[in-house]
Amino acid sequence: MRNVVLFSVLLLPACGAFGTSPRTAELTACSRPEHSVDAAISVCTQLLKDKTLSREERVFVYFSRARAAMNKQDMAGALRDLDESIKLDPSQAVSFASRGIVRGTMGNLESAISDFSRAIELDPNDWVSFQNRAKAYSDGGDQKRAIEDYSRVIEMGSDGPIPRNGRCWSLAVLGRDLAAAKKDCEEAVRLAPKDGNNLNSLAFVRFRSGDYAGAVEDYTKSLSLNPDAGSSYYMRGRAKAKINDPTASDDIAKGAGYEAGVAKRYAGYGIEPL
Repeated sequence: MRNVVLFSVLLLPACGAFGTSPRTAELTACSRPEHSVDAAISVCTQLLKDKTLSREERVFVYFSRARAAMNKQDMAGALRDLDESIKLDPSQAVSFASRGIVRGTMGNLESAISDFSRAIELDPNDWVSFQNRAKAYSDGGDQKRAIEDYSRVIEMGSDGPIPRNGRCWSLAVLGRDLAAAKKDCEEAVRLAPKDGNNLNSLAFVRFRSGDYAGAVEDYTKSLSLNPDAGSSYYMRGRAKAKINDPTASDDIAKGAGYEAGVAKRYAGYGIEPL
């Protein structure tokens, strides 16, 4: 299984866009959570108490505080602030893109997809939202749409290990176009050889293709990078079973120990439990 986080997005226009606002210093501090998340949140909160804030400034502050909350993994707080930011100004693609990330992280995939779609409507060149929507589609089981979005990212010139690995994985889950899937995964491995997720996906393609010895080899490489990946142990065990390796049951048991439900999840991909 690919353990890939949703990709981050850019900020709203810099606070310098507010020109000679007397609050420029505070707006700057509010929008710089990379310096101190708690300090940024505090400044943003104080700014929101100011009844004379313009609508544009209020949108900026809510968005900035949401970004700081995301940095703290406070997704509920980020969601509240992004809702407010969008209510005040529903024309900002980045606000919908960010809310999609928050909702996706919280497991609300349908709402995340809706937000990414709206971000794309507002900014058709927003390849990040295409990529994030692809992941949300894939996580929700809609591999066909995931493939379409990952392909769009690549066509837009934002090729890289994430869309290559994502498209490879979705093709492998569907069990179709495995030669193309293999090329995508090999490219992802070439671009990011230290990311065990890419090798995990390539190993699954090899398993689907009947190359069980090759799958064992790639799952072993993946585990050297992600040693607690239950899916890699489980599927390495399944591949070993195909070639009568006596250690197969040990890997299968270890995979289940690291990741409860791994057998059921792969059964959903057509790999029935032994």
